[in-house]
Amino acid sequence: MTIDEYSPITWFVRTVFGAAKWVSPLSVLRPFSPLFRHRSELTPEEVRDPDFTRRRSRAIELYMVAWFLVEAAAVILVCRSGLNSPVRFILYAAMTLKIIEVLQTTVNTVVFDALSGRPDSQIAGATRVLVLGFINFIELALCFGVIYALRLRELSGASTALDAFYFSVIT
Repeated sequence: MTIDEYSPITWFVRTVFGAAKWVSPLSVLRPFSPLFRHRSELTPEEVRDPDFTRRRSRAIELYMVAWFLVEAAAVILVCRSGLNSPVRFILYAAMTLKIIEVLQTTVNTVVFDALSGRPDSQIAGATRVLVLGFINFIELALCFGVIYALRLRELSGASTALDAFYFSVIT
């Protein structure tokens, strides 16, 4: 599908989510390894190469595990009281960037890669998309939980960091 075939709203959303990939923490790794390039930047040959695809999947899964460790560290930090302003700012920034990354990756993968018209747009099977969706849910709950816990005094009905994570999950 060419850009002329998009409706103005679809074009706008595609542009916003396309630009969001550049604020993703993953964008820091892109210059150092072809494995971390955005899907739209891969050649059809790379996509068809099983060895490249396997290495790329492993690299991305390692990146996801690293982020889970960062998120776990953030949860531990917010459960402690007395965080100073620089630490709070770093936690806000990291969690906000991760939320943007999860949203842009999901929308680009599920919607815009499918609309791209590339013959190799099938990037994952249904099972993998379902598992990744579940992982994304957990990541979003953790990230928003950290943000809620950092603003605990403003969260009506919450008195502990655990309450913030509970509100994050049910929201």
